Amino acid sequence: MELIETISHETHVKPDFIKAILQLHAEGCTIPFMTRYRKEKIGLSNEFVVKQIISRHEELKMLSKKQKEVLQKLTDAGELSEGLKKYIQTATNEYELEELEQSFQPRAKGPQITLTRTALKPLIEIILKQENITVPLEALASNYVNEPSGLVSPDKVIEGLRKILAEELLRTPSLRTDIKNIYWSEALFQCSKTTEKDISSKFSEFDHFAKPAKDITPHQFLTIQTGVRQKQLKFTVTADDQTVLERLFARRISTQEPTIRFLLENVYSELYHEPFKNNLDAYVVKKLWRRAESVTIDSAAHTLQSTLALPAFGPQPVWTALYLPGDKKCLLATLDAQGQVTSHQDLSLAETDKPKSLEILSGLLLANRPALVIMAKRDHIREAWEAFKNLFKEINQSVPLIIAETSLPEICAKTKDAEKEFANEQLRFIVSLGRFVRDPLSEIIKADVLSLPLNPHQRIINKDALRKELDLVIETAVNKLGIDINHAPLSLLQHVSGLDPKAAQAIIDHRTQNGPFRNRTELLGVKGLTPKHFFLAGGFLIIPDSENLLDRTLIHPEHYDLVNAMAGKLGKTLSELFAQPESFRELPIKEFEGPETSLESLRLIIGEFRAPAKDPRADYEVLEPDPTIKSLDDLKPKMVLRGRVINLASFGAFVDIGVEQLALLHKSALSESRDAPPPPTIKLGRVLNFEVLEVDKDKKRIQVGFPVFKRREPPPDDKKNDQRETTDDPPTLKLPPTLKLRWTG
Repeated sequence: MELIETISHETHVKPDFIKAILQLHAEGCTIPFMTRYRKEKIGLSNEFVVKQIISRHEELKMLSKKQKEVLQKLTDAGELSEGLKKYIQTATNEYELEELEQSFQPRAKGPQITLTRTALKPLIEIILKQENITVPLEALASNYVNEPSGLVSPDKVIEGLRKILAEELLRTPSLRTDIKNIYWSEALFQCSKTTEKDISSKFSEFDHFAKPAKDITPHQFLTIQTGVRQKQLKFTVTADDQTVLERLFARRISTQEPTIRFLLENVYSELYHEPFKNNLDAYVVKKLWRRAESVTIDSAAHTLQSTLALPAFGPQPVWTALYLPGDKKCLLATLDAQGQVTSHQDLSLAETDKPKSLEILSGLLLANRPALVIMAKRDHIREAWEAFKNLFKEINQSVPLIIAETSLPEICAKTKDAEKEFANEQLRFIVSLGRFVRDPLSEIIKADVLSLPLNPHQRIINKDALRKELDLVIETAVNKLGIDINHAPLSLLQHVSGLDPKAAQAIIDHRTQNGPFRNRTELLGVKGLTPKHFFLAGGFLIIPDSENLLDRTLIHPEHYDLVNAMAGKLGKTLSELFAQPESFRELPIKEFEGPETSLESLRLIIGEFRAPAKDPRADYEVLEPDPTIKSLDDLKPKMVLRGRVINLASFGAFVDIGVEQLALLHKSALSESRDAPPPPTIKLGRVLNFEVLEVDKDKKRIQVGFPVFKRREPPPDDKKNDQRETTDDPPTLKLPPTLKLRWTG
């Protein structure tokens, strides 16, 4: 129970909820299952809070085990004081206990030292209390001369006092804490290059670098560590010993009696140099590592979360093309509504080959008309885009044609499964690009999560801890969707709550041999799947064309009877409720609330009638390049253009506004002022209006901000006519609304 109270204090989650989370976890329930279907037990905790609670509980169990080991070790050695016992029992992590073990020195043993220790115990207590000491040390020591104890003179008393005082102070936990805190605040982190030769430009700022260790940012620290691994940089951690000791004396010595003060200063100084100082540099580096790893893991997780939430174009047929400027042709692949490749061929964009190209294009349109054509962003892409657009005009066809960034599809195209599907590297790439635009999440999770460019320092931090956090992000994102069990691939199914690769493959094998699933209960007949698999995964797997309308939603099968009872109370059929979800306003919802169904759970169930298996991702906005903006030469300050947010960084965001170079939206542009409304939320994939602020043609840099809103004074005769003038958005292509399924392949 003490562990639960500790976690409750740290997380501000009620102990009963924590206890329920740990109990459900022990029973094998997954985090997505808990957060969606057990809200009545765990409260409103989200996936990351639940993960934090489970992880912290494991850490505290390991800590508790370590505490018992150290306590027993010191007890057996006869070294356990009340102060040490309290320090060990209140330690918050294993690092503190490891440092204690490393710096701890056992007391000297033997009959003579034992007699000396006993004889000097009262004097030790007086010195440590530092209260009302008015006589010099030698005079005080003369009162403890004791020949049987070996204390034959005041000098011998002082000599014994120094040794035993050092032993006692070494067992004072607060001294250990004081020294570490002072050293941390005084430590200087210095870095320089390892050779006289030039080093990489990314490390150049760290040659002759010096900064207080506490002020080193995680980015700086990990950049230096990268340089150290590449043998281009070296670093040291130092502190001015005299400054550290002066601060230590000021904190721990209160007596004004000169000889007593001199004694204490000497003992503290000796302890500082041995054993504490040996571990202090390592302590600072460890602390910097822990802080940097924590920040980097959080940053990578946030980036992955944003990436998996990218808008999806949806299950519609698309074409995808890669322009090869040397040959003036495109490698073109056509994908059907399920994302399967129906054809691939070269399409010439040369003027001399136009008749043949128009013939090929007309045939492809008849066979598989796309809702969108996607061109990979490469060199000379604007001339290719114009040529392709003109081919469509020649045959009087209008198909939206966009240019897409390619960094993530390039990674996804290098997986083993992609190589098995297509041997040709360029074909793999454009197929991955098309699938990425259709459904970024489903394409991204095919790649090893550690291969994704989520943070510049992810390669040098603890990979196990990073993967664990990123796996939860993927699991959370996947299970917020309704996964179509009849079309989802192995890469997606294996991330569904309660399923592993073996269970996911069993589902695929069953549907291959027996055809599509007609209802959720057929999952119970899959060889290799247990009732536990069905229990944990059943609610997240949807069947969009099932006769049982509830199988099309994220309502768990265990709640079907409850839903039917709610329908009966309203005197409606399920079909009528899906058609008229407003009928639930008449439901006395409190009657259905109970220990197994909280009000929040009931609201989630009712929400599925309003929007069955609603995709939480934003709708994909098709954004074609502005025909008048082809390069940097066409950009002018104060221009307002539509752009898509491509990447997020600590200093702002990068935006694609239709030219080869990405534009920088600096974080300073996100601040609010009295003359402008709050800036829009910046999310990956979002399309917004951007104003060109600066164009540096020499450095090929573009800086953008948001269009300025200037308040206009109302006319004198109409004080109510107070409005803001803005630049109208340029026209964008509006696609007809389409039925958006959760995932179809």
